[in-house]
Amino acid sequence: MWNVRELKNHLDLIGEQPKNYIEYLDSVIRTIDIFEFHKDEAFSVLSTLDSVAPEMAMKLVFSMGSEKNDLENKVISVQAHLHAALQNVRSMYDILAQLLNALLVHDPIPIHLCDICKVFKALPNGNVRSELEKILASFEYQYVNSFVNTIKHRNLVQFNRHLDLLEGRASIRIKPFSYSGNSYEQKWAIDALKHGLDVKNQLIAIGKLLNSECGVRNA
Repeated sequence: MWNVRELKNHLDLIGEQPKNYIEYLDSVIRTIDIFEFHKDEAFSVLSTLDSVAPEMAMKLVFSMGSEKNDLENKVISVQAHLHAALQNVRSMYDILAQLLNALLVHDPIPIHLCDICKVFKALPNGNVRSELEKILASFEYQYVNSFVNTIKHRNLVQFNRHLDLLEGRASIRIKPFSYSGNSYEQKWAIDALKHGLDVKNQLIAIGKLLNSECGVRNA
């Protein structure tokens, strides 16, 4: 785990604006908590829908009347929580960027221009920079980033109840979409949620490296 308490203690002793540094850190941690809430809610609903049992699979796709309405409400719930989870996991990187900018960048970027890509380019060579480079290039991060930018600025990515006869599975599937020249194939909603979890966990790894790079004891 990321030893946030030790980093807070360290930040309280350095710099001209330790309060600002700690606020950035608190915001990252709070955003992680919000992500975890929406992730858990989405997983909870998906666990009632995802099925390889033929009878349940057929029911998910071909129900009518009130059962169909109940299932559609569950699809909306999954979509809402997955949207919120992925938006928060993407936002935590730009909030982390403010902290990295304040602590590691030699010539800090103005706050209103600061984002994770700009900060990455400005970071000095070291473990934080190397790990962040891997994350930003990863498929999981690219998927989350493209998904969030698509639903924010272009169009909602479509969710539907789907029966895949080849896989022998029924669940909620996200339809294909494209962003910035990259195309993303259809994907089970639970797999997209796992991408968000992976990207969140990668941020925790950056936090651990940040502790070490800042000289935090018990990092």
